Amino acid sequence: MKKIIATDYDGTLTIDGIPPRVIEAIEKFRAEGNLFGVVTGRDKIGSYKAFAKDKRFGFDFILALNGAMAMDADGNVLYECPIRGDQPYGDTTLARALVYRVSELSGQFCGIAFGDTRMDINPDCPSGGKKLWVDLTPFEDIERDVFSKMDTFSMLNTACENEEICTRVTAQLLEEFGDYVFPQQNGTCIDIPVRGMDKGEGIARYAALMGVDADNIFTAGDNYNDLPMLRRYHGCAMASGVQAAKDVSEFICRDIAEVVEIAMKKQ
Repeated sequence: MKKIIATDYDGTLTIDGIPPRVIEAIEKFRAEGNLFGVVTGRDKIGSYKAFAKDKRFGFDFILALNGAMAMDADGNVLYECPIRGDQPYGDTTLARALVYRVSELSGQFCGIAFGDTRMDINPDCPSGGKKLWVDLTPFEDIERDVFSKMDTFSMLNTACENEEICTRVTAQLLEEFGDYVFPQQNGTCIDIPVRGMDKGEGIARYAALMGVDADNIFTAGDNYNDLPMLRRYHGCAMASGVQAAKDVSEFICRDIAEVVEIAMKKQ
């Protein structure tokens, strides 16, 4: 029976790099006809495009945006669950309300993913913006340059000064916008996909496409946004991860090579 390993990337698959033993284990797992992939809060630029360009490891799928976008090994989009930014929210639209409130509460940027692209709105960015690996747009250019593109978008994210602030801001955003989106803490970052979407749900949708049942799915993670998939499937928490991840997992592992060993032993 075909199996799936779905792993978080930052702090799980890569911990100060990806050791050769992990890469070898992944290839052994895939060589037996199993499916290996990453489930991440990163967008398409930071996940599929980066992993494929650098050929960091072999993979069969990438579930980006906390599961809201699924891609196969060739980058073909299998499904995407966007947010309707143009729907009414009070006397404005959801997009406008979210962008301003996220930046207000976090005190930092608000990143918006649009399928293959990404834009960061940064209150400290000089007028006119500047080019990094993403577009940084100042608040004064929002109405003109951003909201015209935000009828639908893939996900928002932001970061906070520390985890305590991040926990508080995540809860506040969930209280205010939980009917539309699902804010999830990831260390000092907050990932905000559409309501009902998390890493566990993303894996469920991908597994249904591939015809793999839940008992043959193994997940690996280290942080709070990994909890839904760790609870839902055979969870493998990293020994270096947060205690909450360990509490909901079946296994505690040093690295993904150990996760592969556990998965391949299952009959």
